[in-house]
Formats: sequence, C-alpha cells, structure tokens
Amino acid sequence: MDPADLTAALSVALASIVLVVAAALIGLLDAVSPLFAALAVAVADRLAPLAAAIPDAGPSVESLLLVGLPSALALATAARGVANPTPADVALAAFAVPCLLVAAATVAVRWVGDPGVLLGGLVTFAAGAVLAVIVVVDAALTLGTTAPRAG
Repeated sequence: MDPADLTAALSVALASIVLVVAAALIGLLDAVSPLFAALAVAVADRLAPLAAAIPDAGPSVESLLLVGLPSALALATAARGVANPTPADVALAAFAVPCLLVAAATVAVRWVGDPGVLLGGLVTFAAGAVLAVIVVVDAALTLGTTAPRAG
C-alpha cells in the first residue's frame, strides 16, 4: 500500500471514529441502543477505582477524546494532502490546518493554566467533527466515482 492510500485510509478511519464519538456525545447512540449507555456506565464503574488509585495520571479521557482524536484526524488529513497532492486532498489538508491551530491553542491554554471556563476542547472537537464529515463525504464521492459500474 502506497503512502497516499495509507493516509487516505487512516483519515477516513479516524473521521469515522470522530463521528461515532460525536454521536455518542450528543446522545444519538443512546436512542439507537440502550445497551450502549449501560455498557458505558459499567465500564466507568469498573475504571473508577483504578482512576482513584492513580494520582494525576495525566490527560483525562475527555481531553484525549475532545482534543487528541480531532488532532490525529487533522494530522492524518494534512499528511494525506502531502502524500497525494491531488486538488481534493490538498483542499482537505488546507481545511485541516485551522483544526490543528485550534487544537494547538487549546493545548496552550491548558498548559498555561488559564482560569475560567475552558471551551477549547469542545471547539476543537466541533472543528474535528466538521472535518470528519467532509472527509467521509469525500471518501463516499471518491468511492462513487471509482466503483465499477454494473451493465
């Protein structure tokens, strides 16, 4: 597999994960499957003693989901534009740059420890979710134009 195909597959996979997490965050998966909510509660109950036993274990799950996942998607999409300089991939990479800047600003604000309401994680995730929708739509359009036609 060449680097262009690898970065395209990675960006689509990360975009799909971002969209599933977004659906879980806004409660769409709770309506589809009540088992998802029960599973999340069961996992949180199992991990609570472990989290309490480890003092200041580093970044929280929320930070990893809200900042880390969209950042990984933006990096993969930017790498896709570098590995495969077609107009569509370069445009996707150009849209990924603001997502990276928002993520960097969020990390900088958390590192400095600015007091107050920190909405950077939500803004980063929102930017990543928009990028994820664009990446998935691009993948669907690409698949639709490269799939063999019947008849």
